[in-house]
Amino acid sequence: MQGSLDQAAADQASLQQAVAHLDPDRVASELKTAMRATDRSEPLVATLRQRYETVHALQNQLDELTQRIDATVADVETLAAKTAQTMLGAGSSSPALDAELGQLNDDLTALAAAHDEIAALDSRSGRYPS
Repeated sequence: MQGSLDQAAADQASLQQAVAHLDPDRVASELKTAMRATDRSEPLVATLRQRYETVHALQNQLDELTQRIDATVADVETLAAKTAQTMLGAGSSSPALDAELGQLNDDLTALAAAHDEIAALDSRSGRYPS
C-alpha cells in the first residue's frame, strides 16, 4: 500500500514538473494573441490550440491524480481508525471493515491505473521517465 502511494506521489511530481515546464499561462496567452492577430495564421492557431488542449488535459490529469491520492489517504486513515475501534471492542462490525478494505483496494487499483496512463505518456514523450 505504501509503495502504491509513493508511486502515485512520484507520478504527481512528474506531472507537476511537466505542467510547470509547459507553462500553461504562457500557452494560453500565446493562443489568445495568435487568435487576435490581424494577420491571423490558421495553421499557427490550430497548432497553438492543440498545444493548449494538451497542456489543459495534463492539468486535468494532475488534478484527478491529486484527488485520488487524497481519497486514498482518507480511506487508509478511516480503515486505521475503524481497526483500532474494533480492537478496542467499540462495536464496529467485520462487514464494515471489509467494506473499508474493499474501498481501499479500489483506490489502490485506480492509483495503479493512473500510474500506467502516466507511464504510457512518459514512454511516448521520452522526457519524464517513470
